[in-house]
Amino acid sequence: MSVAHRASACRTSFCSRDESSFVTPQQTIKHPPPNRWENLIFARIHVLRGWLARETAVPHFGEPMSLAINIRADNDPAGEIERLWDQVGAFEAKPSMRALGYRPHFTFAIYDGPAVDQQVAWNAMLAAVAGETQLRIEFRRIRWFEGSPLVLWAEPVVDRALARIHSAVSAAIDPAHCRPHYRPGAWIPHCTLGTAVAGERCGDAIAYARGFDRSFEVTFDTVDCVSFPPVRILAERRLPS
Repeated sequence: MSVAHRASACRTSFCSRDESSFVTPQQTIKHPPPNRWENLIFARIHVLRGWLARETAVPHFGEPMSLAINIRADNDPAGEIERLWDQVGAFEAKPSMRALGYRPHFTFAIYDGPAVDQQVAWNAMLAAVAGETQLRIEFRRIRWFEGSPLVLWAEPVVDRALARIHSAVSAAIDPAHCRPHYRPGAWIPHCTLGTAVAGERCGDAIAYARGFDRSFEVTFDTVDCVSFPPVRILAERRLPS
């Protein structure tokens, strides 16, 4: 997720069964035929059970899991960034950011190991934004991270609030548990525009970034903790305006 940001969580799944409902082959139980309303109720119960199974499923042991804590833009002005996604997507074999199903964001930390669980990460995020309001961030340039694949991102004008939140998160959770690029001294605030620029289009993508010559502002109004892949919001809070 941006610059490919990732995350993960653990939930309890529960199931219940009534032992008295089991019958032996010798037993015969007669039931009255269900009426229309009973059929409707049973159908809705079936749908509800399916939803609960998805929402409360516990990942299989050994599944790679990651957690990310972010601030995202859940509003119409975020369309400014999303339009840039589409432009950068033209340099990718498959547009990467639309595929996430997630809004424009800044990521403060990504945790891959079991040492930091969902609650610890979320508590750190909430403490870091205590007293903060929604962030109005200005962008003037598009930059890139070298590598294969090439990653393009929107560079924010220096914002003390972003740095302050990142510092608070790093103080709350040992940065040794965090991915190296998100540790103090290495973290670069960036709003990702594309994470999979094809090799043969790198020159075109860099020329596009260098030619970007306008400024715009986006309000980042919601903090969250997500797991991925795929991106799943585990906890979120809208900041006061």
